[in-house]
Amino acid sequence: MLTSDDQRWLRDFKLFNHAKQAKTFFDIGARGYYENPMTDILAFYLNPNEAHGLNTLILETFLKFIERDINDSLELSSECESYTQFPENVDLLLVGTDWVITIENKVWHTPENPFQKYEMAVRQRYQDKQKHHFLLLAPYRPSNTPPGWVWIDTRKLFAKFQNKLKMTASNSANKWIVFLEDFIQNIINMTTIDQGWKMEQDQLQDVASQIDLLVKAKDLYEEYHNSLKLIIPKSIAEVLPNFTGTARFANWEALGKAIRVKLYPNEDFDITFLTIPSGSGNTIRDERMKFRFVVQYHMTCTEKPVDDYPADMKASNFSFLRPSEQGGRLFWFWAGTNEYPAALDLVRQAATKIGEYRASASKS
Repeated sequence: MLTSDDQRWLRDFKLFNHAKQAKTFFDIGARGYYENPMTDILAFYLNPNEAHGLNTLILETFLKFIERDINDSLELSSECESYTQFPENVDLLLVGTDWVITIENKVWHTPENPFQKYEMAVRQRYQDKQKHHFLLLAPYRPSNTPPGWVWIDTRKLFAKFQNKLKMTASNSANKWIVFLEDFIQNIINMTTIDQGWKMEQDQLQDVASQIDLLVKAKDLYEEYHNSLKLIIPKSIAEVLPNFTGTARFANWEALGKAIRVKLYPNEDFDITFLTIPSGSGNTIRDERMKFRFVVQYHMTCTEKPVDDYPADMKASNFSFLRPSEQGGRLFWFWAGTNEYPAALDLVRQAATKIGEYRASASKS
């Protein structure tokens, strides 16, 4: 069976359903997904001395987001691709009065750079700086973050930039703000999931690490329903000794498998047993979604079509659901519970009512 940790992981895992992404200039023809142009643009806006006119807005937002111990002046020089002595270069350096932030930017690629050499070179070149911070900027948590480097979530950082701009920089006449807004949206678009996907990159990695658990959970799910397929007919047979029907699986889409039992081969007397997954309320919006277990039954009225269901069709703990489209003669009833033993008792109640109605109909 599943351990408590397994159950907690399955319970807490959440899927995403993102809204349609906004189109940007980068989608039209620019190479917005390349890491080098992204780094160049980010360096431009992080530098308060550049022509964008935003002063320290983006830099200050960045420093607050990464939560490093930096309390001095925001005056700095922003150096991009500073080192040429290595085949792969440091992406971005932010150099303050007594600190240096080294940033390696990864959008799609895994972190396989010579990080230790980067760190040694930066520390050697800036021996006069008291604080050194090494950041790995990526839209997912790498499985192999280098020792001494801190992962910064690209998605959350750029969402913070976006919110800050909305609050403080609404001057659309400034072309650099318009461009920055589009740049931020482009990064958000390409580092979050595409339309229709349900998992982020880091979620895919997380799920991959739990594949054994998921296979085990799937096997348990199948065994659960296979067992129900045997147990429910036995519960019916307890109250209907002459019961000759069989159980089958019915696909209820987002609600998964239902167990449906046709009580008699050539007659419309069915019982359906549903185990409702949590969070299914968006699929079927009615009272049934409040319960873990739902039992439904339907039967055909042997009399001429009527405006309402015959009173002797409804079991005492059940509610009327709806008539079918078969001339108003097939009627559905349902009941719900959160307890498994009570659900089996509802099955027996439904079978008892079907047996009583069928017997009375045969006498008339």
